[in-house]
This record gives sequence, structure tokens and C-alpha cells, in this order.
Amino acid sequence: MNSRIPHRKSSERGAMLAMLALGLAVLLISASLIIGVASEASRRAHAQAAADAVALAGAAAGEQSARDLADKYLSEVLSFTIDGGTVRVVLLVDGITALARAERHLVTTGGG
Repeated sequence: MNSRIPHRKSSERGAMLAMLALGLAVLLISASLIIGVASEASRRAHAQAAADAVALAGAAAGEQSARDLADKYLSEVLSFTIDGGTVRVVLLVDGITALARAERHLVTTGGG
């Protein structure tokens, strides 16, 4: 019995190489999409964290304090409003608009 391994035709080798190249291309495209989505999510999270911090600064120390902090985040305050005890801030950070609210609470100390 003569057991030989059949040789592949050159056209089959070419087809296998094409499939490998296609698989690699799909893998690279998928990886770049995942990285792009993760980067955008990170930018949005940074913008929201900045807006939260600016709103808290505004609630604690007023509008000028909030604007000073926004400058440190390299952001622009699009809107700053105080309605009753609620501070509302709209911030533009790296092309992303973020909204945050914070409550102002008056702390009193008892004398005596």
C-alpha cells in the first residue's frame, strides 16, 4: 500500500492565502472599530466628569469658581444657571457637550 500525502494544487494554495488575507483584514478592521468606540467613550466620560466637577464647584462656591475650574479642564461653559438650590451647567469639552446638575445646600452651625 502506497500512502502518499496528496499535493495541493497551486490554485488551492492561492485560495488559502486569499482567505488568510481576508481574515486578517477583517480582524484589523474590527480592532480599529473597537479602539475608536473605546476612545469616544473615554472622551465622553472625561467631558461628563468635567461637567460634574464644574457643577459641584458652582454649587459650593459660585459661578466664578465654576468658570475657573472649567478653564482648568480646557473647556467652555455654555450655560450656568441657578434655579432655587439647583445649579445647572452645560460644558463644551473637546467638542463634546456635557450637562450636569448639583444641589446647593446651606449649612448652618448652631451657636451656643
